Amino acid sequence: PASVLDMAPFLIGREAMGKTMTWKGGPNSDENGTPLKSYLHAHSKDDLNLKWSIEMPDPTSVYHIVDAFEEQSTSGISDEMHLKVRIAELNSDPASDRKRLEEQFANQYAVPSGERIHAKLKEYTFLLDEGSGEGELISSKELYSSACEYPITNQIGRDRRLRHTWINALYDKSCNWFDAVQKVDMVDAALSSPMTSFGPGTYCGPPLFIPKECLMAATSNGEDEGYIVVVLYRSERHCSDVVILDSKSMDLLCTMELGCHLPYSFHGEFIPGFVSS
Repeated sequence: PASVLDMAPFLIGREAMGKTMTWKGGPNSDENGTPLKSYLHAHSKDDLNLKWSIEMPDPTSVYHIVDAFEEQSTSGISDEMHLKVRIAELNSDPASDRKRLEEQFANQYAVPSGERIHAKLKEYTFLLDEGSGEGELISSKELYSSACEYPITNQIGRDRRLRHTWINALYDKSCNWFDAVQKVDMVDAALSSPMTSFGPGTYCGPPLFIPKECLMAATSNGEDEGYIVVVLYRSERHCSDVVILDSKSMDLLCTMELGCHLPYSFHGEFIPGFVSS
């Protein structure tokens, strides 16, 4: 990981963040030859103390977590449980693609068309033992085969297993830049919506989920009842628009032409009840 000293040029505005983050010493070892590893750290949600540190089989590049949830272990042992973590993991080989990844994040505009390394949705299952404090990775699987980025979920339901996530998707597979949004079914990928794109030369910012008012009630089960808000970059006009989609059907509800340009891929969060002063 990058130290504060490594990131100093970024913090004072002298370099892009990607140029300050390097995998030191090669793809699988540091400058001293020590093998580089990835770990899952699971902390107590009560006091944030570290409870489990589990080594991953390979170095893993993860920039966005979809969600995480617990399930009772099928072993019948009361102290055992399964922790399932769903992520957007960069689809790369640590041994051969590390240099490409670093160059990509140092200057994303220099990557040749069609050669950008994208993420895919994956689910990891960990066995956690409360009694012994031991844990291990027991399985992993791909949830969706297409390239994606910036997965968003209905945050009101984040304390339980979620079925849906909304993602940036690639409608034009030859392009480096996400030009569509999609609703993905994480239980059965075949039930995912078609990609929604907005015409040639139009690129999509990260989707934002806004729940309908009925979802604020504790008894509501409509996980996908809401709206998806997306900022579009219209490259032919060098302007941005905002579109609102129905999050359940992915039908386009309205388009707002801003008449100005917003930085591509800026993203944020919806906060219920917040009014700026």
